[in-house]
Amino acid sequence: MLSEEIKFLVDILKVYTPSTKESKLSNLLANKMRAMGFRDVYVDNADNVIGEVGEGKPRILMCSHLDTVPGYIKVNVDDRYIRGRGAVDAKGPLAAMLLAITRLKNSNESGKIIFAGVSDEEGNGRGIKELASRGIDADFAIFGEPSGLGNITIGYKGRISLAVKFFGRSVHASSPWIGINAIEKLFDFWKEFKHSISIEEQSKDKYNALTACITKIYGGSANNVVPRECTAVLDVRIPLGFKAYDIVKRIQEHAKNYQDRLIDTHFEIKILDITEPYEVDRRSLIVRALSIAVNEIYGRSPNLIKKTGTGDMNVIGNSLKIPSVTYGPGNAHLAHSEEEKIEIKEYLSSIDVYQRALLHLSKLYKKTLSGELRIKGPNLS
Repeated sequence: MLSEEIKFLVDILKVYTPSTKESKLSNLLANKMRAMGFRDVYVDNADNVIGEVGEGKPRILMCSHLDTVPGYIKVNVDDRYIRGRGAVDAKGPLAAMLLAITRLKNSNESGKIIFAGVSDEEGNGRGIKELASRGIDADFAIFGEPSGLGNITIGYKGRISLAVKFFGRSVHASSPWIGINAIEKLFDFWKEFKHSISIEEQSKDKYNALTACITKIYGGSANNVVPRECTAVLDVRIPLGFKAYDIVKRIQEHAKNYQDRLIDTHFEIKILDITEPYEVDRRSLIVRALSIAVNEIYGRSPNLIKKTGTGDMNVIGNSLKIPSVTYGPGNAHLAHSEEEKIEIKEYLSSIDVYQRALLHLSKLYKKTLSGELRIKGPNLS
């Protein structure tokens, strides 16, 4: 017999939600949240599901994403693990958040808690951008992503996604010198682009390096035809200290200079997505509260980690200017894999961590208002 906590996650995992296909889960969760005691529950135009509990301050946003990468994995539960697409990234953290919030629905100690399950995190962030555009009245935010029970993610790099399309001239492949090979032209551009954009990649510290890679490429029409068109999607990751829009300007300038040197072909660049880097001050109350909770449940102080990926935390942290962290159960190396699974013990423990973090944050917040607590150096005392 499955516990209610495990059954809750299993029910969510059984709803297959690749990016842009989240509406079924949004509506399922909306109904569950109403039954769990959330108020003002609704599903918005981006298929985000939002609801809240509690009153007063602090106002805390708890946010995780509904979508997964493509590739269904049969849901299975054994004595140790729950398997399924999204078990780690990020339905495990999402379920744990909801269950933790539910425990506090009748408490006057935790302030106001706003939950948001957002869409398209694995895509171009349609859900979190919709949420940010409307604004969320919050003082702090916790994002549910796999960090592992003993780690808190305090920083993510920024990201630029762009498509580059080269145009050539098709001829029979037996006479390639007559045509213009769009694939070869694109690769010539890519070699120079990577050197130009990611010169800092020589650094051993990849979190502080500006890097770029090709994530998609397609072109050509037949096995015996020189390709007339070729498109590649490029992914650029931006460390703290850089502005994504400054890097976009650098890319555009490089593209213009490169185009001016071309004689026999031309290309187009389209910016698909821009996300600025974000890192929370480790002295923030939210870091302190979550650290205390991890220590109580995990038995040691957490590692404060910075990741080379990009998350929804970037969008809210930058747009709303509120201290934001990312935390959640699960081994991040299993995310997106065919072996995606979450350890039951870790999943259940994370519910306790979230619950305690919310209570500790409320207490710390009230102590700062009363003057009992002040920030001194790297720690709160």
